[in-house]
Amino acid sequence: MAYNLGRLDQIVVDLERLQDAADDIINGYVNRIVSEGSSGTSWGGTKYRLVAPAGHVLDRVGALKIVRRALTGNDK
Repeated sequence: MAYNLGRLDQIVVDLERLQDAADDIINGYVNRIVSEGSSGTSWGGTKYRLVAPAGHVLDRVGALKIVRRALTGNDK
């Protein structure tokens, strides 16, 4: 069976780009929550608390849905 490695390589590049963008959004949201919180709030602990409902392995899609829901108040 022949594989389209060019397509595979492009998917990897696209996923890495999207993963980086998702990380930027999630980390920005965590930064906002930590900056608004009381002193001594752990950034890592806050991030875990906010995105843990998405799963133990960071599910960026699930995490982005949590952030979106928190920012907009809806599940879409």
